[in-house]
Amino acid sequence: MPAKESAAGIQDLQHTRGTTGSRESDSVTTVQKPTEEEQEMILNSLLLPMMLTMIEKNGKEFELSTNMLRRYYIAAAQILMNRIHAEMVKNKNELRSRQIKVFEDNRMDDDLHYKYICRGYEYPFSVMRDVVRSRISIMMGEYVQGLLIKMKE
Repeated sequence: MPAKESAAGIQDLQHTRGTTGSRESDSVTTVQKPTEEEQEMILNSLLLPMMLTMIEKNGKEFELSTNMLRRYYIAAAQILMNRIHAEMVKNKNELRSRQIKVFEDNRMDDDLHYKYICRGYEYPFSVMRDVVRSRISIMMGEYVQGLLIKMKE
């Protein structure tokens, strides 16, 4: 069946299964694909750990810095890491409650390849590195903006 690209940037595949060995052998059961919200959660399960690693690395660089404001940068990085970690836990628990598991699929090319199991069926998907970069940039901006709003209060 043809694949289509969803708004979340992951490849969607529609799966169908025929029943066999019964009177219903002429019927085809359509498997419930992940919803758009679930696709977004799947993508976030990949992006949030990447963001956490980036911020952690930058925080370590600030620790070695002689910048006068380094203490504040380190504190801001820690707050961001705490928020992202909390979001990761929430996202992971929600995926688990919806019976969705995500796995990395190692292939050597420019895209990031994954597969996920959703309600008993396995689906492959790929994310272009440019999509990952832009999504992380947008998400990071949202987290920083939230942090700045909290600081103003």
